Amino acid sequence: MVTFKTLDDKLVKVEVELVEIFCVVKDFFNGDFGDLELENTVFPLPNVSSYILNHIVYVCKLSLAVISKYEAVEKERQEFETNFFGQLSDKTIVDLVKAADYLEIEEVLDFVMPSVRKRFRLGDDKGVEFVYTAEAEAILLRRAASARKPTMATNGGSSDPKPTKVATFITSDGELVKVPVAIATMFGIVKAFVDGELDDPELENTVWPLPNVSSYVLDIVVYACKKLLELRSKYDAVEKERQEFDVEFFGQQSDETIVGLLGD
Repeated sequence: MVTFKTLDDKLVKVEVELVEIFCVVKDFFNGDFGDLELENTVFPLPNVSSYILNHIVYVCKLSLAVISKYEAVEKERQEFETNFFGQLSDKTIVDLVKAADYLEIEEVLDFVMPSVRKRFRLGDDKGVEFVYTAEAEAILLRRAASARKPTMATNGGSSDPKPTKVATFITSDGELVKVPVAIATMFGIVKAFVDGELDDPELENTVWPLPNVSSYVLDIVVYACKKLLELRSKYDAVEKERQEFDVEFFGQQSDETIVGLLGD
């Protein structure tokens, strides 16, 4: 614990992990929070009352909790990215980009392209259109000899045991692939057709031709979409928690207290 002496001569003890985000303390110890003097020093706060300091500590605790949850979701996303691309061959990744581009799935493209640039050692200026060029084809051919065969088991669009609504696609290899509506409407070409209406009966009554996408690649696209939806839901839950805290916390404080929290 670290002790602070406030404006009203109160001694307030604060956990070290919270004090680590107090820049005035961090600078004093040059970021070394293992310093034994940390717990033996009483830090004067001549401009902060104990009432305000306790509110600051409370906000810090909640902020660290939210940050921790964000970091956990981000770690899960990074692990998914590593595992996902680690199982795919160069050719499959290129086919995945082309399929996501053809289907107009921005969320998948945003997820895929940074890894594509890293994998093929491309500059940040290389976008989706690059995978259609002769230069990209030459890179792919040079790497083909050492590329691994794709082994991912995705179970495609039919992996949901009880999908409530599905859209059906016929792929370039003649396979009929059923995709949950929540995922199908991530496809820009589908979303535009039904104007974003998940309840549009045409979603289930139409067989959507995909002449440029194989069933194998569509399975991978659907797998990526499912995981990205899951991650988005987790990010949204943390953000909702943060927003609810903001509304509740600041709704309980007087103008004077809020000004005190902001400082001079």
